Amino acid sequence: METAIEHILPLKKLLINKLCLSNDPVESKKSVSEFIKTNSSKWEEFIENNHEENSLYKFYQNSVRYISFTKNKGTRKVYEAPAMWAHYGQKHKGVCLVFDKKLLKKLIKRQFPPSNLKGLSVSYNLHCSELKQIEKNEHERHAEFFLRNAKDVLFKKNRDWREESEYRYVVISNDSSNNGNGLCFLENINQALIAVVLGIEFNENYKCAIINLLKGSHIRVYQLYFKNGKFVLSLVNTDELIGSPEDILQYCLIDEL
Repeated sequence: METAIEHILPLKKLLINKLCLSNDPVESKKSVSEFIKTNSSKWEEFIENNHEENSLYKFYQNSVRYISFTKNKGTRKVYEAPAMWAHYGQKHKGVCLVFDKKLLKKLIKRQFPPSNLKGLSVSYNLHCSELKQIEKNEHERHAEFFLRNAKDVLFKKNRDWREESEYRYVVISNDSSNNGNGLCFLENINQALIAVVLGIEFNENYKCAIINLLKGSHIRVYQLYFKNGKFVLSLVNTDELIGSPEDILQYCLIDEL
């Protein structure tokens, strides 16, 4: 919640983190050889010594970045997943950022060249496939290697994660292209952000800050409740919120969905 108020919403940007820093140890700890079948003759031909594999792994650690989103799953909306709130929403005290998928796609494509970008739904199985078109000099073209084999290498997770219904963008980016600080961001997210959902346990004292950050924009703010055995969204009417700390509790909830 503090991250949203202090960084994401005022700066209008999201961190595109290194994939090796994922909270999934399968992605953060594995070596490149674990991406594919161990009996692959092409891989044995490719890895004549440890140099190529180590070079690819270093590139994976330093330059392969990702940003993840959760899709609605069938009739269930993202905000109706309590486990997601528990894991990623500060135990229901945080916020859920809602993006328009088409606008998000346009935004990302404007900021990153197609040659360095791939967006796909994550597949929840770890069946290893033989990599495509491996060449002996592939270590000289690491970006092409990972993007050509992205579906098998960068968009697979264990079935235990399947309830996340993840849609992921992978960006190939090095430190020299990230303002010199090693960080990479998706900028101007307000162009694709359409709503902010406040968690069931969201602190009332911070609601004013959220409203003021989004005042005058097209972005709607919703409060999530759990009533009569189901999740309910209520639109926060920003016009009724004066904005001073003393008036935090004077907001009006309308348009119960």
